[in-house]
Amino acid sequence: MRAFFQTDNSKLSYLNEEPLRAELLSAEQMERFGKSLAGTHKLSSKPAQDHLLKRLADNEIILHKVRRLLIDSIKIIFI
Repeated sequence: MRAFFQTDNSKLSYLNEEPLRAELLSAEQMERFGKSLAGTHKLSSKPAQDHLLKRLADNEIILHKVRRLLIDSIKIIFI
């Protein structure tokens, strides 16, 4: 199903990413990891590009398409 919704836009490289399957961390482990990560982070005075809103918009489109496919497949089963 993923291939059905993928676009040819090479800028959307995250579409080819595999889902995260790492071990889940406890709240305490997550806190320690967050502090460790924050300690290694370097701030920049340059403005950063915001990719989040575009990615969320792309996800919304895909979710609407999946919803439509599921509704259509249910209609076929029950009609």
